[in-house]
Amino acid sequence: MVGEKGGRDAAFFLFLFAVAVLGFGGSLQHPLAVLRAGGFGAAILFLWRRGKEPVPIGPYPLLVGAFVLLAFGHSFSSVYFWVSFQHAVNIALAAVLLAWAFLFFRKDPARSWNAATLAVAAIALVEVGIALLQRFHWGDLRPRGTLDNANFLSEFLAAASILCLSRFLWAKGEGRYRFAWGGGAVLFLVAGFSLGSSRGVFLASVPAFGVVLVCRFGLGKGGALLAGLGAPVLLLLGFRAAGRFFSADLFNYSRWIIWKSALRTFANHPFGVGLGGFKYYWFATQSPVEGGFRRFWKFADTAHNEYLEILTGLGLVGLVLFLAILAYPLLRAFRRRQEVEEDRRPVAAGAAGVLVLSGAHAMVNSNFHVFGIFFLGAGMLGAVLSCLPRDFAKTV
Repeated sequence: MVGEKGGRDAAFFLFLFAVAVLGFGGSLQHPLAVLRAGGFGAAILFLWRRGKEPVPIGPYPLLVGAFVLLAFGHSFSSVYFWVSFQHAVNIALAAVLLAWAFLFFRKDPARSWNAATLAVAAIALVEVGIALLQRFHWGDLRPRGTLDNANFLSEFLAAASILCLSRFLWAKGEGRYRFAWGGGAVLFLVAGFSLGSSRGVFLASVPAFGVVLVCRFGLGKGGALLAGLGAPVLLLLGFRAAGRFFSADLFNYSRWIIWKSALRTFANHPFGVGLGGFKYYWFATQSPVEGGFRRFWKFADTAHNEYLEILTGLGLVGLVLFLAILAYPLLRAFRRRQEVEEDRRPVAAGAAGVLVLSGAHAMVNSNFHVFGIFFLGAGMLGAVLSCLPRDFAKTV
């Protein structure tokens, strides 16, 4: 972000991020209106400023565009048009945020990464404060902060920990500031595991932190650090989350029932029922909880797995496009990791770690339905794209 105009653009981008995370603790309509007006308004203004200037289009924008068009087109054949259409609008907004993040990190990676990490850390501190209030004043055993539930708070704090760790590992000549980043990494990880106690985030943190360590120290040393130090530390800090695996609650593993229901829905409707349509088929496809006093006790709004949610909503084509959008930048970055410029390596490592965290957590939760999480994910995806070698990034 160079110059006054770049600073204003960065400030506006980070303001929308703060709205996405902190603004959804109450009403949904007003913060959603701010996000959509800000995101789409900025995109229109950007295109108007560029005028007739030619812009090269590579394969990745075509993938993203195809997925957005599929989401909009499929909504007209959905079981519930308005629900699917709203999902499609939010997917288009995520595409705008992805492009914006790419430009944000491409201009000045060190300064942009510093601003982004500080913003995430500041918001994470606010979330910790709110969660502590909910825990000790209101008696909520698993506080959620301003997010939808405790699982998503746990993920956001773990992501903040990963970003702080990337700053700590690559800090050079920062002295006490380096230890502040290290302290932030520990604080947010402890808070995420102890307050949210998410089993999914606990498991997803292992490969996520592994990515950062391997990027910094190489496969051999990084893998040894993860196995010898990282995994035991995660287990020690996340003992409360790990303990939830052994709960006697009959509904402790009810996600198996939800996932089987999603697969049955896809088998009956292989071209998809429309985004957000799974919940309307839940009662027809669910299985009973054997041994439960109420065998059909719970209701599932989502498939609790973003990949199954896409599969039931948009069919196999939608899932393939979705996976390609997530995997393409990470695979390209891995294959050309030696060509990544030195000042972009902490950006690539931290962003990739957060993406692995969210992607793994998405296997057991509907985290991309949460605006703070999908905003952060779009930003990290744009950050990884911005770190790719210039000859490739020019066509993004």
